[in-house]
Amino acid sequence: MVFLVLLSLLFVSALGSLLNRHENVFPNWKTLSVKYAFYRSLPISENTAIISSWKLLANSCEAESQFIGKRYAFNNDLATVLIFDLNGILAGIQMGISEHIKEAKWFGKIHIKDVDTNYVTAYFTEPSDICNNIKIRNKDYVGDKLGILSGKELLDMPLKEAALKTTKWTKGKCVFGRGQHYWYNVKSDMDCSDFFPIFLLYNNKLLTGFGFVACGILNNTNVEHHNSEKLKYLLEPITHPKCIDECADISTQYVYLNENPGLNSFC
Repeated sequence: MVFLVLLSLLFVSALGSLLNRHENVFPNWKTLSVKYAFYRSLPISENTAIISSWKLLANSCEAESQFIGKRYAFNNDLATVLIFDLNGILAGIQMGISEHIKEAKWFGKIHIKDVDTNYVTAYFTEPSDICNNIKIRNKDYVGDKLGILSGKELLDMPLKEAALKTTKWTKGKCVFGRGQHYWYNVKSDMDCSDFFPIFLLYNNKLLTGFGFVACGILNNTNVEHHNSEKLKYLLEPITHPKCIDECADISTQYVYLNENPGLNSFC
């Protein structure tokens, strides 16, 4: 009898461990690509970025900056900025919006200004690990998390779609080749100064990508341009913010973390 009780306890313990491991999902992100239909691959290592003619903007691992890591841009285009850690592994991505874009709106606390550009920043690992020469990350993966920088706070995005149920993330439209969209706390009567300029993408119940949104035209090959009418294909009518209609030109930058997103993004 004692043996059976011990065996039962061991089984429960093992099952609990398995369930815990299942809850703590390590994302299977091995690629980084942008723009719907084109799915342009971006470098996930600093060496590849340098070979591909990306140029260093700043290195906060050597000089203090409000953005952590080594930041690179292609052709000095700040609409897509890649962030690498001390060891040259991808650590994040930014979308920069020039303050010279006259029609640009929706700047909130999530945007951080550097010189004449407002940035929205996404990290794929804990920022404290980026300039840490002791912490060695797995170079075969893009990262272990998706965190959005809001001021000095990092907002962790749920890796599993089921975890959204207890949050203010609102379900949008499913679009093949993109995924199931979620928007943060969107309401039809909201003020767009409260609009969260990030949406999340889920496929097979797991986080596989996200996107940046800006009011105004960003002249970048990685960015898609919409009018407010087209954006309705990404939001549910009941939660579509009316204030969005006041923006004549909307720019989105889709960031895909799953392999072959065109074939594997069916919500």
